[in-house]
Amino acid sequence: MKWAILAAASLASGWLAQWARIPAPWLVGSMLVAIVMAVMGSGLELPRIALTIPQGVIGLTIGQVFTLPILAEIAHQWLPLIAVVAATIVAAGIAGWLLARFSALSPETAAWGSAPGASVTMIALSAENGGDPRVVAFMQYVRVTLVVMSAALVTHFLNMTPAANAGSAFAGTSPFALGPFAITVVLAIGSSFAGRYSGLPGAQFLLPFVLGAIVHVTGILPIDITWWLLALAYITTGWTIGLQYTRELLRFVARLVPTLVLSTAVLLALCAISGVLLVMLVKTDPLTAYLATTPGGLDSVSIIALGSGSNAAFVLAIQMLRLFAVVACGPTMAKTIARFA
Repeated sequence: MKWAILAAASLASGWLAQWARIPAPWLVGSMLVAIVMAVMGSGLELPRIALTIPQGVIGLTIGQVFTLPILAEIAHQWLPLIAVVAATIVAAGIAGWLLARFSALSPETAAWGSAPGASVTMIALSAENGGDPRVVAFMQYVRVTLVVMSAALVTHFLNMTPAANAGSAFAGTSPFALGPFAITVVLAIGSSFAGRYSGLPGAQFLLPFVLGAIVHVTGILPIDITWWLLALAYITTGWTIGLQYTRELLRFVARLVPTLVLSTAVLLALCAISGVLLVMLVKTDPLTAYLATTPGGLDSVSIIALGSGSNAAFVLAIQMLRLFAVVACGPTMAKTIARFA
């Protein structure tokens, strides 16, 4: 009965969040419902291995955004892109160090909570590298909310209004077809578990991500990521995170809100400097530069970029490179912050 209530409430909250145009609505909605039930003492729980298959689905999905124009942008502007990505990661490291130094957060949690990558990936990686995924989830979504608000304001003031009906960049790629759907499920499960047991940091997301990009660019296999499969992956992730909350943890994170808002403001300011650097190096327009360097979630920034009139391929190229860099450098950055905080 408790699982049925959790499922029904998660579906309702997911639809409501989608109607309100909240980024990653199924993840946010299911996580909030799971938090409420956990705090009320439901006793429900999911093992952390439950994050593995959802990461495979999400990795394959994001890999579908990789197209030949994006690869061409990366090849043509590789040196400035690497410089800007490095500057953004340094900015995130500074924000994480400030949090670890002047708050009650552990260095690992502060580092992964400040990391500018895909939120779901940062949450999962924090669990693998000594951080608290519950607090990291809270930090990531406070930051994503502020980033989306600031990006909307910047877009408005630059006289480029996002399309009213801009859908998710990661919606299902085609109507449901049994053959492609079966291939997708096999690739998601196989690549995510292969990554999990490879021993490489973040491989359970990166391997499906790379595989999805290769399959999409080459067209060697049909991939069918329907909206409900992606929603199920987000819901499972939200449950895995939310069911770990306790009343004591909620009181702890509530005290952190002012500190997190200040830290996010510092991170946004430092990333804006990276955007100025990008304008000078590549001669792109300010809106494209801001969206490319803003430390938001990959899905939410992509939605704004695709509907704003900016160079969406360029924005996604930098966001993709930064995601790779954060996953690769994240454990080292967390250890460095722990050493100097």
